[in-house]
Amino acid sequence: MNLDKEYIKKVSEAWDKTTSGVPARNKWWNSKQIIKHINWLICGEELEGWNAGAVKLLSKVKSKFSCAVSIGCGEASKEINFLEQGIVEKFTCFELSEKRIERAVRTAKEKGLENRIEVIYGNFFESEYAKHKYDLVFWDNSIHHMPDVYEAVQKSREILDEDGIFFCNDYIGESRFQWSDEKLKVVNDVRKCLPGEVFKTSSREYMREVGRPSIEAMMKMDPSEAADSDNILPAIRSTFTNPYIKMTGGVMYLIGLDGIIENIPDYSKLMNYMIEIDDLAIKNGLSMYAFILARKNGEVIKVD
Repeated sequence: MNLDKEYIKKVSEAWDKTTSGVPARNKWWNSKQIIKHINWLICGEELEGWNAGAVKLLSKVKSKFSCAVSIGCGEASKEINFLEQGIVEKFTCFELSEKRIERAVRTAKEKGLENRIEVIYGNFFESEYAKHKYDLVFWDNSIHHMPDVYEAVQKSREILDEDGIFFCNDYIGESRFQWSDEKLKVVNDVRKCLPGEVFKTSSREYMREVGRPSIEAMMKMDPSEAADSDNILPAIRSTFTNPYIKMTGGVMYLIGLDGIIENIPDYSKLMNYMIEIDDLAIKNGLSMYAFILARKNGEVIKVD
């Protein structure tokens, strides 16, 4: 996958601007209730912490991985978590934001894991590491940033050991967030019924009706955002035999609650209602996210 220097520079600059620290509760991933619910959708238990449900299922497939690769690791917090839990012995990670790499390296050192993780700046697909073999290829909210998803998925299978595992926990909705009329209708029908004060947050006042973002504005902000995301599931299904796919929702918590979640406390009647609507959307084929496991050798993933 060739990425020109200007593209890499724009992506790097976009993610360098993203800072760590205590997050404001203005995105769905800052909601402990939503995270626990996603874990329940994945593994049947309301576990706390990002990827807790995914880890539980993965451990049923294989208890430990010796050599894993992560492409687009950010600050590598998820990868470091896997190292701490003993699921992965050694992680090789790639990232295009130098500031995020600095934070990843610092965190790994603070936790005494610097000898078990390597965080590298650059394009994995054009590196020597793309010629190596791994028993786990790890994509966590990063494959939707790939400009060519089919190539990314096919390369993932190629670099796996014969019984290696492809792991993906990601946004699989419309590319460039050009959401369908059906999804927007679900969201806006619900938002019409919300009290007016919900739309006034500490930082701004939100419009009651939402629509699709401008592609031009998205490209300017981050050219990698949801670049080819609507091809993720088709690419996985055409590349792997018997992939395990669990839809994890997102119509309400990604679009409907964006920003205004600040005014909707966890376990409130309104939050419970939003999650119920999101579950109904999943049942009607309107999920925005999915968790996927697949074996290179095509064996069925057994998680029961």
